[in-house]
Amino acid sequence: MRFLISIYSILILLISQSLVVGQSSTGIVFQYKTYQSLLDQSKSENKLIFLDLSASWCGPCKLMEKQVFTDDSVAEFYNKNFICAKYDMEKGEGKMIAEKYAVTSVPTFIFISHSEEVAHKHVGSLTKSTFIELGKSALDPTNRLDFYKKHYLSDKTNIESVSNYVNVLTKNRLDTKPIVIDFLDRTSKNNLLQPEYINLIINNLSKDSTAYFTFILQNRDSIKQYYSSKEVDYFIFSVYYQEALKTLKGKTLNNKKYTYYHSKLSTFSSDSFLLKRVILLDIKYYSIIKDDKNYIKQTLKYFNTYSVNSIELMTAANYFSTKFDKQPAQLNQAEQWAKQAVQMQTTKSNTYIYAKILYKQQKYIEASDYITKSLSIAKEGENNDYIKKLQKKINRKLK
Repeated sequence: MRFLISIYSILILLISQSLVVGQSSTGIVFQYKTYQSLLDQSKSENKLIFLDLSASWCGPCKLMEKQVFTDDSVAEFYNKNFICAKYDMEKGEGKMIAEKYAVTSVPTFIFISHSEEVAHKHVGSLTKSTFIELGKSALDPTNRLDFYKKHYLSDKTNIESVSNYVNVLTKNRLDTKPIVIDFLDRTSKNNLLQPEYINLIINNLSKDSTAYFTFILQNRDSIKQYYSSKEVDYFIFSVYYQEALKTLKGKTLNNKKYTYYHSKLSTFSSDSFLLKRVILLDIKYYSIIKDDKNYIKQTLKYFNTYSVNSIELMTAANYFSTKFDKQPAQLNQAEQWAKQAVQMQTTKSNTYIYAKILYKQQKYIEASDYITKSLSIAKEGENNDYIKKLQKKINRKLK
């Protein structure tokens, strides 16, 4: 009898241990139920709902799922303190939730009550530790978004409450422009030259040419008693840059507007960092208008002037080898950049593109080496058909 009891005890212990192991390795437990059911559960358990809004094409979302949500400490904290649910913002109820809570970027994390009030919100991926910190902020009534919003709404003319609210919005990568514009519109023009007001403009309105941008331009010398010339210049440059960029993103290119803003940007050419951004803008512009001569000229200027990373090198190499594959000089340049990129970072993608360029250069033995390397780096389960296809083409040339 004692023997049977001992066996039974051991079995219970093993089962309980396996359950604990299973729980710690599952990561965050997401509830797959209707939105209304979540609200009902939130009310009955008196817990906030944690909503993860993502999309099937979102790379950072997938990284969060693999590297953060599966972490034991993250899972323990979120499973204990929240009712967790995830939605694709483009499918099913996810569409409604995205619209309801003004989700325009993913990943977006929202903490709501059973009465659908937003306690806290954050846009963008996070590390394990910062993701836990986000959850802790959501649990702290004096450190979350709704606390600062409440104080802001109680007096929209108070610079301190507005600044505090704007700071927490900024920290969580949320839009501050409407809040700042509304506050400044209510402010006496005599106050605008005070440091705290200038601070709101420079830190929050650098993406659009607003009336307050004009105000900065008109008062730039007075403002420099609070800010360095460099800080003011960077703000002005940023606005012109964003406006120029907008002209390139529309369905039809507005050459007149682009030329105007570009002329403004050119006045900052003495600053190496700002000039770098202008050259990148030029490269984009020339690619859009299909001006190959100036595209090549500006790209070479950029790579000969600035330190670049493997992604920039390989992107240019791939473009040159595809776009200018009938031009020996440009194909040679593409090969050189691709080689540098591989030396800096030996990835599946880099070695594949380098092999493809070597193939075009009729360097089949080298191409074979790098396509083999690309396949050796590739992970099982990934789509590697395009690599195998190129390998077959190379092997036929080697026969």
